[in-house]
Order: sequence, then C-alpha cells, then structure tokens
Amino acid sequence: MNFYPFKRQKRFSIGQLIAICTSSLFVLPIIAETSNSKSTKDARWFDIEVIVFKNARGNTNEELWPKSSEIVYPEKLIDQMVSALYPAPEGEVLTPPDALKKSDENDASSTTKEVASLAADAQGQKDLVPFSPLLENELALTSIKESLQRSSQYQPLVHYGWRQPVYDRDESEWVRVVGGLNYNARFDHQGRSLSENSSLKQLGLSQPSIIQSEADQGLTSHFDTPTLKKFTPVPEIDGAIQVYLSRYLHVNTKLFMRIPGEEELDVSAISSSLSSSMLDLTKDGQLDEEYETNFNWSFQSDNWMNQEKQTTVIERLLNYPLSQSRRVRSGETHYFDHPLFGVIIQIRPYSTNKEES
Repeated sequence: MNFYPFKRQKRFSIGQLIAICTSSLFVLPIIAETSNSKSTKDARWFDIEVIVFKNARGNTNEELWPKSSEIVYPEKLIDQMVSALYPAPEGEVLTPPDALKKSDENDASSTTKEVASLAADAQGQKDLVPFSPLLENELALTSIKESLQRSSQYQPLVHYGWRQPVYDRDESEWVRVVGGLNYNARFDHQGRSLSENSSLKQLGLSQPSIIQSEADQGLTSHFDTPTLKKFTPVPEIDGAIQVYLSRYLHVNTKLFMRIPGEEELDVSAISSSLSSSMLDLTKDGQLDEEYETNFNWSFQSDNWMNQEKQTTVIERLLNYPLSQSRRVRSGETHYFDHPLFGVIIQIRPYSTNKEES
C-alpha cells in the first residue's frame, strides 16, 4: 500500500532487514534543552518515519488477549493523516470518532490552535511547518518497506513520515497513526457490527452502553456538521505515537491492530427491555429463527427465557494493542515487536540553521 511516489533504493533481504532494525545507523545521542517557552525557534526538530506491517502468520488464538482493549486517544493529539488516507466520499463530511471528540471536548479547538501557533512561529521557513508530511526524497526506509512487500509473511499497512519540533514529555504532542483497511462498511469505530446495531434498534432497545454511540445519544461538538452525512473511517491500524526529549529521545507507542472476530455477550445483562422486546417475537418462549439470523447470534439454548444467564456470540472488531515506551537514539532504526504486527521507527535530527543558497 503506497502513500507516496517513492523512489527506489537499494533492496534488502528479510535477513538484512532484521539486522538493520536491530543495529545503529547513525548514533547521535541527544541531550534535551529545557525551555519554558514552547516555540519552534528554541525547539529541536526531527523527521519521524514510521512503518507498520502485519504478520500474516500471526494467530489470535495462540495467546491470551485482554477481553477489552478500548481505543483511548491521548491528549494533545495531532490528527493530520486521516483526511489524506481516508478521504470522505462526495456529499459526506469527514468526522472524527467519538473517542477523539471526548479527548478534546474541554477545549474544542486546542489542537488546531496549537498547530496554528507553531506554524506562525515558523513563518518564512516553508520546511518548518509542524507535523507536515515528509516528501518522497526525505524518506529513508523505502527499501525496508519494499523488502516487507516482497515477503510472503509480512504486509506493510503504514509507511509515511512527518517533521516536528520535539519537547519534553509533558509538552510533546502525540501524532495519530492510521493505515490499512477501512472497516466502516461493517463496523462502527467502537467495533460494533452495523447489522447488530440496526437489529437492536428495530427491537426498540435503548441501552446506550450496548447499542448507542455518543452521536446517537445527541452529543454534539465543534466537529458536528448537521447538513452532511458523517463519514468516520475505522482504520485497520489506529492509535498514536509520541516522541519526546528527556536527556535522550524517547518514543511512546499506543497502537492497535483491529481484526474482525467474535465476542461473547451476556444477553441477560443488557436490560429488561431485551426480554420484553423479544417476547413479542417468540412463540411459547421459542425465539423466531428469522430474528436469530438477522442478529447473527448463536444462543446456547432454544428456550432462552428459562436461562438464568444467557450468552451469545456476536461479531466484533477486536483491538490488539501494542503499548511500549523506549529510549532511542536519533538515526537508529527501532523495531517494536508484537505477535500480530510490527512497528519500525526511525527518528532523524533536522537542522533548522541551513545556510541559504
């Protein structure tokens, strides 16, 4: 999956790729400069390049995963790539997920103002626009991506980079990282099946934690556009990366790979409204096969009303997290491992004192 018209570079084998990912290319330890003013004039600038790839041999059944890994976005999140990778169809407006709205609801335009302020500091320096995507000739990991593409085991889902000022941990922004398939035709961003939501609403259920998104509950924010249909991508890879300085460079990753799967649901715990609504759809306590098919639910017993605890298996978009924090050195290529996917990151210093030609 290409995001830029890359130029071809020297190709590496998978063995060489592993060696590159575990060895230093340019060892440049970075010592942080403390500053009370968050200004691009005083900040250190870096090019951040990221590859996220899927492991085709990864098996979700081989390990014990958390029952729930909700995607929670950090504060100070820069979301600059979604519109380019997942453009809204004509007549629809790109709308962030509810979880992203919540992270920004206390200050509706904090992220926008912050980026605008940083850009104002960099006026007159077109190469110092904060969080601007790297150009074709500024990417350095294209050979690694091509090696992954040639492999039958790995599939690149993300490959792009950006330039940013880097501060200490409290002041450094997180950058949202997305890529891969868009599941929004099958699931909402919270991972619920769209067909399940539709069927539950037909029954007149009103349990917000089970079937309603925050938008359904009438919550609004500065992102809402009432006149156009909302388009909210559900990327296969989603999450965020933070780069900050504390004597040395550090990287925090909070990334998720999203894979369709099944989840057991305790039907008896939903609400009494489920029983009352479904009672009208049964005959002598036997559930109508048509509604069981519509829900794609598989009940443990034909007589579901007599069960003290009734469970069912439903389709869900499951989240598999990769959350790590690591001290790094600029110029090194770092590999973050996971049984299902991997992340390759390289951080390169960018000089802001180039002589004008």
